[in-house]
Amino acid sequence: MPSAEEIALANKAIRNGLLTIEEARECFGFAAQQKNQGIAVGIEDVLIERGYLSRAQLDLLRTSGGP
Repeated sequence: MPSAEEIALANKAIRNGLLTIEEARECFGFAAQQKNQGIAVGIEDVLIERGYLSRAQLDLLRTSGGP
């Protein structure tokens, strides 16, 4: 199950038009599959690996106030 912080980050990316709901679901689903196989992977890593967000975009989302 994703953490509250991961969900909040994904929601913020969606609100800012950087990520679609479908992309977020895909990434959370992949992270859950990996966890079920004993591989710990954070949603941020999946978002970057799949090319949906860059590290700079994630950093900006984490540090910016607002939506």
